[in-house]
Amino acid sequence: MSLLALLSSATVHVILTGFVLQLAKLSLLDSSSRTFSAPINSYAIRALFLLPFGASKALANLLAGVLVRVRDFKNQWGGTSLCLAVGWSALLLAPAFLLVSEARASYAGSWPFAALATGTVLGVEQGLTWSASLLRAMDAAGKERAGLASGWIETAGYSAIAAAAVLITTLETKHVKCAFTDVTRSATCAKVATSCASPSDWTAACTGECTCHGYAAIAATATAVAAAAGLVLVATETLASSRTTKAASPKDDVPLVAMNEAFAASPNADQGDEDELLTSSISLSALQPSQAFEVSSPSPPTFRATFVDTSIKDVSRMLCCICGFIANLNSGLAWGLLLLWLRDHAGLSATQRNYVAASYSFPKGFMQVFAGALSDRLGRRALVVTGLGASAVALAVLASLARTNEHVPHDLAWQSSLAAALLGLGTALAYPVLAAAVSDRVSNKGAISYAIGTFRFWRDLGYAAGTLVALVADAAGAAVAIGASSAVTLLGALAFGVGYHQL
Repeated sequence: MSLLALLSSATVHVILTGFVLQLAKLSLLDSSSRTFSAPINSYAIRALFLLPFGASKALANLLAGVLVRVRDFKNQWGGTSLCLAVGWSALLLAPAFLLVSEARASYAGSWPFAALATGTVLGVEQGLTWSASLLRAMDAAGKERAGLASGWIETAGYSAIAAAAVLITTLETKHVKCAFTDVTRSATCAKVATSCASPSDWTAACTGECTCHGYAAIAATATAVAAAAGLVLVATETLASSRTTKAASPKDDVPLVAMNEAFAASPNADQGDEDELLTSSISLSALQPSQAFEVSSPSPPTFRATFVDTSIKDVSRMLCCICGFIANLNSGLAWGLLLLWLRDHAGLSATQRNYVAASYSFPKGFMQVFAGALSDRLGRRALVVTGLGASAVALAVLASLARTNEHVPHDLAWQSSLAAALLGLGTALAYPVLAAAVSDRVSNKGAISYAIGTFRFWRDLGYAAGTLVALVADAAGAAVAIGASSAVTLLGALAFGVGYHQL
């Protein structure tokens, strides 16, 4: 496939991946108390899906780093195509889990099942498809443009996430219906709610009494359509690549080792016959790029050795993993705790809450391609330190807003949107640069997928840690949890600024 075809393919896959993630995530968050009656006073239980999502996505990233090295030259089924096929196939399980969970919504264990099952499937799909798209783009662009390629993929994916945050409001209005479960209502619910016909009528006081249905259908439809589209795209790409390679590849290629032996044995070898040398050069140039690389390059380090180097031995790569973990810890906070607090405790409407989510996702999406390209010219350290520093400031502002608690300011919606936008911008400056920084420090091209998979493993465990932040919020309040995240982010910025070795 050509460079343009590879980048276009990776872009389409990651757009599908980001779009389905946002629709499923927001549907799960909203259904936690409206459909499944998860306790309104527990952030951790309602953000439960982040734990299996982050853990399974982290492990899928490791698997992706190994799978992209799998190649079968007979049918040109490359490793990235294999990753994409497995990832989209796994997503086909999500609609069944979602619909079965909603059908059993009245049972006590239905919400944990929905969160754990759907979060796990989403994590596997996200880890495999996003990693494969990223590695495909970075390989096509080369090391000199690794930051640009990483930024482009992250921009495409997170722009789709932002667009889905706006779309979910329309889908929720049209397809989610609510009703009281019993004619007799508690005094608290009756005092604050006179009707329960739509999600905008739902209030925390009526948890378990005003229930809404339709969230599972939104998420199930999105996941089914995305999985089908992804599999069709993989099949189409693989067929086209196979035909192109078959037509372009000569049938009488001679392996390089055999070619050299034949040349050495030639009676003209000592005379340096130019015709023989020309024939050897032509045969070498006819090899597939991946075959030529495998013949001429030393064997890459093992996966285990690369995992240890990236996680511990190479301090700069280790700092990339730590800062990536912090970045996704903040993403988990923005996806879970912050959105739950704004809607169910601060009293923002669904539309206002979704616009806050979009305010975070749009700058995070649009700016990553510029941050990645800029880091190719200015170096990685400055972008990462600036991004984490801006994120720490944004979190400090959000923590101060959360301290208002019952005395929520009238202009909380736009204040939260501005702070969320700064958090998204800060994340955008660091997010794609960290992956490129890891790639910079891997000398053997064959080990890059292992190193990126390891980095993304530690980075995406930050999502799972978002559940721990929610536990802190349950114990000490949202303001303390968000403030603690701000402090950790600032420490990460300082550590990277001091410890990262710029190449």
